[in-house]
Amino acid sequence: MDWKTVSNNVLLIGLFVAMVPMFNQVNGRLDTMNEHMNRRFDTMQAENQRQHDAMQEVLRVFEGRITRLEEKAGIGPGTDE
Repeated sequence: MDWKTVSNNVLLIGLFVAMVPMFNQVNGRLDTMNEHMNRRFDTMQAENQRQHDAMQEVLRVFEGRITRLEEKAGIGPGTDE
């Protein structure tokens, strides 16, 4: 082995040594970003569920009003015509 090959090998090893902390830093940022996205998704999912429940409640109230109006008028599925 001549001195050029040895210096190239040393440079290659140095490159790998420098890449390990960079990889760890990128990996840590990806983990942080993933946790942040999971929190955002959970928050959005909870908000969507809350809105869905509120809409169902509005529809139940509306259905009750319609049913009472139908009963007053003597129409609807509960009356014999």
